[in-house]
Amino acid sequence: MHIKKTNRIVIVIYLSLTALNVASFIAFDTFRGEQRQAVLRQRNATIEADRLIAGSKILTSSVRAFAATGDTQHEKAYWDEVKIVRSRDKAEMTLREMGLTDEEIGLIEKAKGNSDKLIEFDDLAFKEVGAGNRAKAVELVFGEEYQTALKSIYSPVDQFRERLHKRMAEEVAAVERKVNLGWAVSLGLAMINTLLVIGILGVVYRRRVILPLARMTEQVRDL
Repeated sequence: MHIKKTNRIVIVIYLSLTALNVASFIAFDTFRGEQRQAVLRQRNATIEADRLIAGSKILTSSVRAFAATGDTQHEKAYWDEVKIVRSRDKAEMTLREMGLTDEEIGLIEKAKGNSDKLIEFDDLAFKEVGAGNRAKAVELVFGEEYQTALKSIYSPVDQFRERLHKRMAEEVAAVERKVNLGWAVSLGLAMINTLLVIGILGVVYRRRVILPLARMTEQVRDL
C-alpha cells in the first residue's frame, strides 16, 4: 500500500509540473506574439508619420515647381495629391486607428491642420500664376512666411516621432521582459521536471521497488 501511495503522489506531482510547463510555454508563445505586434506597431506608426510628411512635401514641391515654371503638370500633381492620393488624410486616419495617446493624436492633428492652412498659401500662388504674376507666386512660396508655415508642419511631426519612439520602445522593452520571464520559467520547470524524473528513478523507485525486489530475490535464492 505504501508503494502504491508513493506512486500516486509521484504521478500527481509529475503531471502537475508537466501541466505547468505546458502552460508556461503557451504563455511564452503569447508574449512572443505581443512582442512582434509591439515592434510592428512601432514600425507602422513611423511609416505613417513619414507618409504624412511626404504628402506635405509633394504639395510644396509641386506648387513651387509650378510657380517657377508655369508647367500645368505640376499643378495637376498638386491637386491629384490633395483630392485623389490624399496621403496626408490616409496617414492621419491610419494613425488614429493605431491606439495613440491623446497627446500624440493632438500633435498629428496640429501638423495636419497646419498643412491644410498651407494650402491657402498654395491657392494664392496658383491664382498669381494664373494672373501672369509668376514672380509674385515664386516670392510667395519661397518666402519667409511660407518657410515658417512649413516648420509648423514638420515640428509637430518631429515631436510626434520622438514621443512615439519613446513610448513604443518602452512598450517593446516591457514585452521583452515578459518574454524573458516566460522563457526562464519554462526552462526552470523543464529542468525541475527532468530532475524529478531522475529523482524518481534514482531514489524513490530504487529504494522502494528495485532494492526490496533485489533483497527478496536473494532471499528466495538462499531458500
